[in-house]
Amino acid sequence: MKNLTHGSLFSGIGGFDLGAELSNIPTIWNCEINAECRKVLAKHFPNTQQFTDIQDLHNPPYVDIVSEFLKRLRPDIILERFSSESPKELLLAPNWGGLKNFAITDKIRKKMLDTQAYQGQFY
Repeated sequence: MKNLTHGSLFSGIGGFDLGAELSNIPTIWNCEINAECRKVLAKHFPNTQQFTDIQDLHNPPYVDIVSEFLKRLRPDIILERFSSESPKELLLAPNWGGLKNFAITDKIRKKMLDTQAYQGQFY
């Protein structure tokens, strides 16, 4: 089984990041908008990629996260959608760069095929 990694949204000062670290799960990226919190994160997690705003997270990390999740999801569970389209003026995040739902699904499918992964692989 592949080693787990952790991505942290709305990280604060890294409480979940610390919990992951204590469980031998490295945090590979975090996202925190507060500058003071980011200073704490940078001090305690110097090898972690930092994002300032959730809107800076684009689809490649998302595709990786969903692909890893699917490998651990029971194979009898059917997911209805991986993303949603909203009017631009109502959208806070994530910024898909104009990609439609089917394009995100295609990227996830391609990632799964390229890595010979399948839903429930590690269940």
